[in-house]
Amino acid sequence: MTIRKDDMKCEVALDILGLARDELTVTLKYLSMAFRRLTLTCRPQTNGMATDCDTLYFDPDRIIRCYRKDPVSLQRAYLHTVLHCLLGHPFRAFGKEESLWNFCADLEVEGILRELPLPADTGPEAGRRASMLSGLAQEMPALTAEFLYARYRDAGIAASELAGPAAWFFRDDHGLWQGIDEEDRNDLGSEGKGSRQAELRKEWSRILRMEIEKTRGSLETLPVALIQQMPECNQHQKNRYDAFLKRFAVTDEELREDPDAYDFGLYTYGMSLYGNMPLVEPLEYRENEKIREFVIALDTSGSCKGEPIRAFLTRTYDIIKNARSITQKTRLYLIQADDRIRSCRLITGDRDMEDYLANEKLTGFGDTDFRPVFQWVEDQIRLGVLRNLRGLIYFTDGFGTYPDWAPPCEAVFAFVKGNNNASEAPAWATKVEFE
Repeated sequence: MTIRKDDMKCEVALDILGLARDELTVTLKYLSMAFRRLTLTCRPQTNGMATDCDTLYFDPDRIIRCYRKDPVSLQRAYLHTVLHCLLGHPFRAFGKEESLWNFCADLEVEGILRELPLPADTGPEAGRRASMLSGLAQEMPALTAEFLYARYRDAGIAASELAGPAAWFFRDDHGLWQGIDEEDRNDLGSEGKGSRQAELRKEWSRILRMEIEKTRGSLETLPVALIQQMPECNQHQKNRYDAFLKRFAVTDEELREDPDAYDFGLYTYGMSLYGNMPLVEPLEYRENEKIREFVIALDTSGSCKGEPIRAFLTRTYDIIKNARSITQKTRLYLIQADDRIRSCRLITGDRDMEDYLANEKLTGFGDTDFRPVFQWVEDQIRLGVLRNLRGLIYFTDGFGTYPDWAPPCEAVFAFVKGNNNASEAPAWATKVEFE
């Protein structure tokens, strides 16, 4: 039997991708199920790699050339494609401007790749990628595809203006994404095309949950950035409000001894050799996650009641206090607003919060307009009053006028569990349920 040259190339490329997948599995054991979910299929003339979340198609010539030139780059490309599926990017592409959504999805994935224990990113565009991601991380609180898409779109930046940066981040072809409709269009019956896509979306969600469960109690865990930014994971953990609040933490240096920093071997050796002189002193500090600044806005419109607001404030403050995320530097701004800002109070400690809960009266009870609070946040940042703002949490029933622009911080709308108005919140905002 004669083996055609094309067949031989496909076999070689298939072996190369299998090797890349195996090496990734060794490095990132917690993603092993995701790595093996995609069926590898040779398809010449594919622009590198492409997936519909069921099959990974590849061009053998491109795979072989990439492997010869830079095996690490090929590993990153494979992982890049798998992360798109886990993050649900192909399922949310419908109805969006294709080029812009592709770019924003690549930005989110590459941002996560920077946090993984992988060999250093190489290639002619590595420096540009790193520089752009660092700049975006300083400007934006969350590098999610939805958030980035809303920011670029609202700023009126055309996809053509981002053609250069988009080329820096290109690792796989997204051409198959536009054939995948969003989930609420997918219930077309057991024989319909949409039904298969809905099944795939649920399957990737199950894979993610299983990967998370597999790492519970293990030293190896999914990266925090990956867990927190995954839409499917957020849906799965939407009632874990206490875990969600940790997204607002920033690294702050706390002066205290770190017992984990002792090297007892050298310490004991020094004491035995010199009598009372250890060779190694313990570090004087450790880095802890501390909250610097954030804003809590309370919807005091006519449809909101006092008791849920009190419960929300008490629970929120207790969570961050018990997590030891509050320091003397913490500045918490509590705003009451309906169609305008009715009051704003700065909370810097337990006494302030206790006094607020005991004596502060709720005012407003008119219609709801979320925009004044968002404008206030932007004004305070511009004036330099807010310098380390991690985010804005807006507790509301969901009825009201939402802003049509994304703020320069992470925005969160907290709804009472079971509220049916959560879907009205803008795409760039995070939605959580409060029990």
